[in-house]
Amino acid sequence: MHKQFRKLLYSLRKHFAGSESARDEIKRAFLAINIILFAGASALAFSFLDFMFTNCGGGFVDLLFATAMFIGILMIMKGYINAAKILTFIIGLLCFMINSSSEGRLAGNQCLWFPFICSIFIFYSISQKMQIIFSIALLLTAIIFMEYTDYSFLGLNNKATENLYRINSYVCMSISLFLVFVYFYYMMKTNQQTEDKLKRINSALNISNQNLKKTNSELDSFVYKASHDLRSPLVSLLGLIEISKNEKDFDKVKQYLLLKERSVKKLDALILDILDLSKNARLPVEATKIDFELLINEIFNNYNYLEDFNKIERKVNIERNGVFFSDVRRLNIIMNNLISNSIRYADIGKPNPYIDVQITIYPTHAFIHVKDNGQGIKEEHIKKIYNMYFRANERNTGSGLGLYIVKETLEKLKGSVEMSSEYMNWTEFQLMVPNMKVCMQLE
Repeated sequence: MHKQFRKLLYSLRKHFAGSESARDEIKRAFLAINIILFAGASALAFSFLDFMFTNCGGGFVDLLFATAMFIGILMIMKGYINAAKILTFIIGLLCFMINSSSEGRLAGNQCLWFPFICSIFIFYSISQKMQIIFSIALLLTAIIFMEYTDYSFLGLNNKATENLYRINSYVCMSISLFLVFVYFYYMMKTNQQTEDKLKRINSALNISNQNLKKTNSELDSFVYKASHDLRSPLVSLLGLIEISKNEKDFDKVKQYLLLKERSVKKLDALILDILDLSKNARLPVEATKIDFELLINEIFNNYNYLEDFNKIERKVNIERNGVFFSDVRRLNIIMNNLISNSIRYADIGKPNPYIDVQITIYPTHAFIHVKDNGQGIKEEHIKKIYNMYFRANERNTGSGLGLYIVKETLEKLKGSVEMSSEYMNWTEFQLMVPNMKVCMQLE
């Protein structure tokens, strides 16, 4: 039975492959099979009643009807779904008319008109208009014809007993009520599922629209400011090149070269920030085992050449309580921005300038603290530090993208960041980064 079910499911999926409404059509086909099965089982029950009360003609008609229903199921399994629906509907209607003619109006078979009319709208989707119109026209013709002939159009001798009439009418009424209940339950359930789906789609669309508005606003700001920031060092560089062409004094030429170097480094830093933004938005998140000690040391080593860097004390403490998995590229972007900010805003005039990195790894997440005793941030600027191109200190020539990149990258990792600072004393960033392997197992 399970094997046949899988075969049926495969046939339906193959038949509706490429259809936008494949899932709905498969559900509809399954419901049609259930209806056909129930109709076939009901016909067998009627056949048993007819033979029990010596109504052999009606019994054979019911057997024919049951056989047609099971042939319809085999056709659906072979992929002839619409043909099976039409066949079972026409043969079912014909058998019903013949059987009703042999038993007459008193048997109560007319109650089954209600399941017939309901089944039309269950069998077909709203897009199959011709099938619906054809089925309704055929059904109405049958009803009118049966009423006109008073359920005895074949002139068959009605040998049914009063007990058969009574039992038959009860069975017909029960079947009719049951099927109508099933049909309406299915319609209500389908309608509820559609409404829930629409709510989810609308909710997703609202979120997408909000994100799109945010992205558009940030893109406008980014294009305007990035083009200005990219052009500024280039203009300065071109000016210095022009001056250097006619300069004979070697000391001044050397000074111009240093200024050119500064412009190039500024341009390079901005381009690197733009690349980090692009990577975060474009590249998929990949979970790898993180070696925080190696990661932090590599970042510090990248700044060894900076002036006064050797005056800053570096404190690194990593406490491991499990293996941590995350996206190493994104973690590198986050930590590099935080550490470079601490270096850039260090107060070298203090007796013991330092950068303190504390990392605690738990099975489900990691806490990262990056603290320095540099210039700090004024309280009125704290809420704005994650805005694109915001600079809390205009004396610095940074791109203004660093902390924006940190927040955006952390969101990709489903992490969070909090910052506290005291102006001219210290600044601390507190990060929570989930363990991606645990998150994937939970999902």
